[in-house]
Amino acid sequence: MLGNLATRLIVILAIGLTIGCDRVTKHIAEAALAGTAGRSYLADTIRVTFAENRGGFLGAGADMAPPARILFFTVATGLALVALMIAALRRKWNTVAALGLTMFIAGGASNWYDRVARGSVIDFLNVGVGTVRTGIFNVADVAIMCGAALFMLAELRRKGLPIEFREFQPEERDACLALFDGNSPGFFAANEREDYAAFLAAAGGTYRVCLIDGRVIGAYGLEPSPAGAMSLRWILLSPAAQGRGVGTAVMARVLAELRAAGVTHLHIAASHKSATFFARFGATEVSTTPDGWGPGMHRVDMVLIAAAE
Repeated sequence: MLGNLATRLIVILAIGLTIGCDRVTKHIAEAALAGTAGRSYLADTIRVTFAENRGGFLGAGADMAPPARILFFTVATGLALVALMIAALRRKWNTVAALGLTMFIAGGASNWYDRVARGSVIDFLNVGVGTVRTGIFNVADVAIMCGAALFMLAELRRKGLPIEFREFQPEERDACLALFDGNSPGFFAANEREDYAAFLAAAGGTYRVCLIDGRVIGAYGLEPSPAGAMSLRWILLSPAAQGRGVGTAVMARVLAELRAAGVTHLHIAASHKSATFFARFGATEVSTTPDGWGPGMHRVDMVLIAAAE
């Protein structure tokens, strides 16, 4: 889920602020509003009043029988949150998507804790004009809604990315080396940089760069290998572009080039860090060489069989 240090820090901060603000405001609401008629602000646009919600979002399902409420809002919701966290951690997201997921999960977890600890969730906010009003909600609900909106925005933006592919040019050497530096030591051993620089110096028409808005955000190469197969060479993606569908777009392009050339087998010399990415597209492990790329960076040789469309 976390592609770089800045994203990690933002996620940690979002968790702390979401859960912290929700817990503090619920405590204040219970201490100051329980047993009172509530208060109104900004010409009755905002109302604060204490309510114990035994249902779900905005009180949905509050009239369900207690066993059904526990099963649905405590057991099922808890399992759903765990499944969502596992799914989120298994993929890299860009910063906006990661922030949205974090706010959604943290808000849901804070409300879920209330249901486990006290059997109900404290709500205290209501907004509207005249008779057109929301239900009563809390800070966690706001985080859930904002998180969902951020995530959808990030996904819509990702799906609309105009990715351009073209042949590598010598003047793009520094941009490609910057891609390597952004992925080392995460996916490449530091000692491989010299090999990559030498590869770029001799790169011919088989190496491609991927661009968004004229900026190099990825690169890959396809070269013939024995028995009529092809080999994937030096595939790199900018950490800033990871989690935005660029890797999927690159692999779709690679497979399309294979089919156009009438080739079915693609050899991939991956590392133990990148092997899971290629496995998503059907690549299978052939062999593993401990420290094959350098100390602590194991080489994983894989093969991907491209099915005809």
